[in-house]
Amino acid sequence: MKDKGERSKPNKKPVEFKINEYITLKLENRETVIYVNGERFIQCKYLLLNIPIGETEGAEKVEDIKSIDEAAETLDGREEQVKVIPSETEFWGHCSNLQAWAENNYDTRLLHRNLAFPLLKKLTKAKDPQAKKVFKEEIAIRLGEGNRNVMLFLINGGYLSYFNEEEMEVIVWELFETKNKKLIFFIIKQRFLQYLNEDERKQAWQKLLEQNPTNNDLFYIIRNFEFLRKQVGQKLLEQNPTNNDLFYIIEYVESLRKQAGQKLLEQNPTNNDLSYVIRNVESLRKQAGQKLLEQNPTNNDLRYIISYVQPLKKQARKLLKNRRRKKLTRYIKKYI
Repeated sequence: MKDKGERSKPNKKPVEFKINEYITLKLENRETVIYVNGERFIQCKYLLLNIPIGETEGAEKVEDIKSIDEAAETLDGREEQVKVIPSETEFWGHCSNLQAWAENNYDTRLLHRNLAFPLLKKLTKAKDPQAKKVFKEEIAIRLGEGNRNVMLFLINGGYLSYFNEEEMEVIVWELFETKNKKLIFFIIKQRFLQYLNEDERKQAWQKLLEQNPTNNDLFYIIRNFEFLRKQVGQKLLEQNPTNNDLFYIIEYVESLRKQAGQKLLEQNPTNNDLSYVIRNVESLRKQAGQKLLEQNPTNNDLRYIISYVQPLKKQARKLLKNRRRKKLTRYIKKYI
């Protein structure tokens, strides 16, 4: 029998909220957990709060922000981004966000990418008809917006594998319609060109050229995209290339090697430049070797001529031999 002073502790009912037939949120050990079809799916990490109205420091207006991902980037490092709040208050905040997300047909702009896409994929596998309807569409829309962080998340997460080649061709070509140079180059670096046919690749390349790419951009393309090497090399040759530019062309663009080497010989080449041409441009070896002999070559330069330039081998050997003889003579006079 219980003492009079002893009170029975009421059983506290678990806090949970059902969004729809497929999604339920539960507050477990002060953490908000999402369940899909009764199966524990993911723990919510944080709640984005208090986005200030008007100008944000060094960024666009909040009303211009198109997604939660952009909002998180805009508020990165600001105290408004994450605040410590009671766990139950945070729980209801997550419930509100997910309810709004569901009521807006799973619009991924309303949740952070780290939650929106994995959850939408899980719902699709759970045969949620609305999720199945919008899953691929949402991926395509977010790719088309051109947010690099979202694009990288989708690429690294394997979300592009849900599209066939024709669908990817359409998505990539729409991305190339943008006038944003950084986005176009980002697309190229992510090797999206593989989804385009040959004619479209040429058109895409023209679109990049219209954005006045830097030489470093062009060097990257030469190193990594064999099918674009000739066009890029030609572009470099047309814009007063430095010797370094010409080295890239000689090394990577075989069809332009002689043209680039000839231009290098006309640009007051150093001994090192001439030695490089001798080693790498067979058709110009004699010309480069002759020029090198006229520029007070080092002994190492002479050895390059002996190794690579058959018509000048005898002349180079004679010069090298005379130098050794003079050196020996100086040594004898000094020490003997």
